[in-house]
Parts: sequence; C-alpha cells; structure tokens
Amino acid sequence: MEGSNLNEKGSNVGGHRTHVKALEIRTAGLGGDSLIEFTKGEFLIGPKRVAPIAWLGQMYKGAHEALEFLNQNMHHYGTTTRKMQILALTGSVKQLDLISMEKKIVSLLKTRPHSIDELVQKTNVLADFSLPLQRLEENFILQRCGLTLTDLLHITGQFEKWDKNIAKEYCRMFCFLTKKTMPELTEHLLNMGVNLLTLELLKRQLDDETDPEAISSCPVCKVLIDNLLTRKNPDYEVAINLKRPVIGIGAPTKFFLSKAVKPLNAEAILPEDADVANAIGAITSNVVITKQLRIVPGDKGEFIVEGVAGTRRFKSFNNADHFAREELVRIVRERARVSGTSCQEVTLETCDKIPTTAGGDPIFMGRTLYASLKGRPDIVLEKNPLKTKMESLV
Repeated sequence: MEGSNLNEKGSNVGGHRTHVKALEIRTAGLGGDSLIEFTKGEFLIGPKRVAPIAWLGQMYKGAHEALEFLNQNMHHYGTTTRKMQILALTGSVKQLDLISMEKKIVSLLKTRPHSIDELVQKTNVLADFSLPLQRLEENFILQRCGLTLTDLLHITGQFEKWDKNIAKEYCRMFCFLTKKTMPELTEHLLNMGVNLLTLELLKRQLDDETDPEAISSCPVCKVLIDNLLTRKNPDYEVAINLKRPVIGIGAPTKFFLSKAVKPLNAEAILPEDADVANAIGAITSNVVITKQLRIVPGDKGEFIVEGVAGTRRFKSFNNADHFAREELVRIVRERARVSGTSCQEVTLETCDKIPTTAGGDPIFMGRTLYASLKGRPDIVLEKNPLKTKMESLV
C-alpha cells in the first residue's frame, strides 16, 4: 500500500527523511498478496509478500500433492504456520553458481511445488532456517506462496480469478489450527485486513507531523485506536475526520477501501481503471540503475579501485581508470538486464579530489566514477505464469 503527496522535505523511507524534494510516499506491507501467518496464537498480516495459494493451484498441477503432505503433518504447525509456506519454480533461468543444497532444492521443485516443511524433511537439514532460499528468491528462481487476503476473497466469493477450491483446502488447515469455522476465520482475517488499512491511512496523515509508528508503543494510543476501530466502549467514542479523500488503486481495493475509510469519516474514490493502475505504472515507468567506484592512491605508490569485490591494485593510474570504467559499465548493464531492461546506454561521470598544499602544489586524493543507466522495461509476452504481477490493495 502506498500513499503520496508532494513534500519539500522528501520521502519518508524506513522512518528517515531524504531531505530532497520528492513525492511524499508512505509504503506499508499490506496488500492482496500480504502473507497471513498464525504464530504463537496470533495472526500476522504482512509485511512479507507471497503469491496466493489460489494462484498456485491454478498454475501448478502438483500443488495438491504439496497440500496433502501438510495435511498429514498438521501436528508440526501448532506453534507457527511458517513451514506451511509453499515454494514453486518460476522457470526463470539465471547464470548462478549454485551450491549443492541449492541444486537439491531446485531439483526437488522441478517435480512439483513443495512446502518448506517437506523440503526440510527431503533435504535432511536440521531446521527450515538451514535451507539456503535467499539467493533463489532474490533472483526469482523460485516463488514463495501462502495464505493471503486474495485467497480469502476467493473463499467468500467476492473475487474469483484462480483456484477457489485449493484456497479453501489450504485455509481449512488454518481453521483446524485455530479451532475456528471457515466463516469465522475468513471474517476475522478480512476485518483484520480492513483495520490494518484504516490504521495505515491514519499513519499516513500523521506522517506530516510526527512519527506515526509511536502508536504501536503507546498504551493510551492503543486504547483510543481500538475504540476508533471497534466502537465497543459504551462510555465514549473516538472520532477522526480526514479532510481529504482517499484514492484506491489495485484489483482488490474495492473490497477493502470503502470499509477502511469509515472510521476516519473519509471519502473513498475508486477510479474507473483502478484494477489495472498498478500494471500501467509498471510498464510506463523507467528502470534506473546507478553505481560508483573510487580510485585512491595506495601506500606503495599504487592505485586502488574501491567498490568491487576483492582488492584491485594497479601500478598505473591509467590502467586503474580503464579497469574502473569497464567494470562500472559491465556491472550497470548486468543489473539493468536483471531488472528487466535491455537498454545498454551507460552514462559515465568523474569527480576528482585534488586539493593543494600551502605551497600551491596539487595532491591527488582520489577519483570517483559515477555510472548510470535509464531505460524502459522490456515488455515480453510469455507463457510463464509467474510473470503476472501480484496486485496490492491501494
């Protein structure tokens, strides 16, 4: 979820101001593809994003086998549902030197999707955190799937795009663990999603004046917010009136936004093409890649290139400069390719630091080389189902 405005002090990124005039953006880990977990008796929604189980069932024939394994091992997930998340290969081909365990995981996933718990058992590692999944996910070799708000909308019939039945089958396991009926569970989680969205909208408003995250650590704030959301206290009522409307984009936003703005007495605006606005933004934006390297003098008269793996020393400044330029171009082009653009045009700039002594003699302290590439994302129509972008709420 994102909210935006123009702010002279810059965007708020991770709780810190950039102090460069920019769109005021507040991003929250809440969307139709936000992961729902049940851990230590409590539900958590987001911030991790995953593919919905309904989507997995629609795209992969072996998804039901992965769920069968989970059904047979339900006693493993009483404390946390983390190991119930399911992994599937994307079909993306990356030139990575995989370690043996990564190769084993890829080999298993080639047969069908597997839950994390099943991978733990088949690879004989001690625990799920021993599985080397990070690089495989970062390079989009595999996709993580789990219970999401989109799955719940499939179950209630409010949104139908993928496999409704497998979403029900997977959600039924959560019902077993929480001792709730399907209607109780879906209502509870959908309301939780609405309340989280209401809270994020309020935080976005407070962002202009204070640190809104303080709400989470303030006992008085928690009581007032609970009253705002539930209206349960018979003795008083908290009222907030937002003076500007909230515009929603993203396919599932119509199911949440109108309810989320009610406690704030705000107007919800849903544009005609709200369901595809995220996709339009994705294909009309540019991919921007930047990288810099430094050349500094060494202790023994050599020149050292900083910013690359390993220590690169050169006896000649010209050789160091030539290497740095070629390496910068190579790195930026590779990152651009991975980011989805075939643009090859790289712009290079240099900045030398050459102060003078009291006697007026110049001293070379270093050279910084800046490389940048800006290109349109490639639009490729593929059969690979994982190229579909998950929709967020607003």
